[in-house]
Amino acid sequence: MVIKKRGRDFSPMKAPYRAVLLLLAFVMLLSGCSAKRKIVKNASEFDAYTSAYNLNKPIHFEIEFASGRIVYGEMDYYNAPITCGNFIKLCSEGYYDGLTIHRVVDGTMIQGGDKNGDGTYRNEYSIRGEFSDNGWNNRLQHVRGTMSMARWSDDLDSADAQFFIMCKTYYSYDGSYAAFAKITDGMGYIEELSNAPDTKVDTVPDEPIVIKTIRITGNK
Repeated sequence: MVIKKRGRDFSPMKAPYRAVLLLLAFVMLLSGCSAKRKIVKNASEFDAYTSAYNLNKPIHFEIEFASGRIVYGEMDYYNAPITCGNFIKLCSEGYYDGLTIHRVVDGTMIQGGDKNGDGTYRNEYSIRGEFSDNGWNNRLQHVRGTMSMARWSDDLDSADAQFFIMCKTYYSYDGSYAAFAKITDGMGYIEELSNAPDTKVDTVPDEPIVIKTIRITGNK
């Protein structure tokens, strides 16, 4: 059974059933209507932010947490150029500085990057969903370490800033969400965060998990 809480779908069941059902509700989210937003459908709109990098090679980044821990990752521009361009823009502008990991699913995934801190914020624009259900050939799979874009359940082109990181492999997400990067070092800490206590509200960490900043470090 699924219940509604603050306008979003949550499962009250515990692991292992809870984790499976929460995955479907977790990665977005609302089924209601919203104001029309601009949809960025061309990666060239982010050229001002991506021109400094060799887009034929992995583009590296660091996620630094307020705890002092840093995890490292790399983007795959070939498979998801719009998503990568948007992420580079947001990081370059300091968008994620001080935001939180607002959802954790036991040993399964974490989600963050929402200005409201609860998954409800919508930016002034969204980006095209780069996955096969939306007519895009993205060959990246949702395996352990994959970083992908959260979106609203009723809109394939609704991703904007929220991301999630997989701690387990869920191939069922392939084709429905825009994978664009992978964590190359620090997955142990990501898994630790996914198991953070959530005794007050299911999947919401009891204590804030704060992102200090996300830095684009370029091609290595």
